[in-house]
Amino acid sequence: MMSVFLDTNVLYSESILDLLRHFQSEGLLRVSISQTVLAEFGRAVGGFTPLPSLPFTPVGLPDAQDEAILADALSSQAQVLLSFNLKDFPVGSIYPLRGLTPDDWLVENWEVLKDSIERHRQKGPWPEKNEADYAQRLSRARLFKTRRKLHPAPDPSSSSSR
Repeated sequence: MMSVFLDTNVLYSESILDLLRHFQSEGLLRVSISQTVLAEFGRAVGGFTPLPSLPFTPVGLPDAQDEAILADALSSQAQVLLSFNLKDFPVGSIYPLRGLTPDDWLVENWEVLKDSIERHRQKGPWPEKNEADYAQRLSRARLFKTRRKLHPAPDPSSSSSR
């Protein structure tokens, strides 16, 4: 089973969270977040009380909050840290984790996830039941590469001119 840890910025996308929950419900994925991530999200959207972070040893990231998130991700035993801000997590600083955007992670695991993505599209509560509309939903979630995998653009060289 694959495992990922979510950075705070991934929580803002309902579409991505719904897709990750779907993978989890099918037994394909274990998703982890921490009190630190939830506290940061709470401060950003308001109305939540931040909780204290667990003690950790800094590794030299530019932002102290990212240090706490990295410590939580490492303790979760996730394989991948999903974030839209990979510049905050330099490759050498987060080993043994791999930092990937949600889009890159989906494309990298396409062969394992593609059937599940199709089931997700078909059973979802949204009106985007057809492939083209669902592909637009993915684009709104900044999953552009995933969209191209699901709904490739027609090859202009294959159309014949009359």
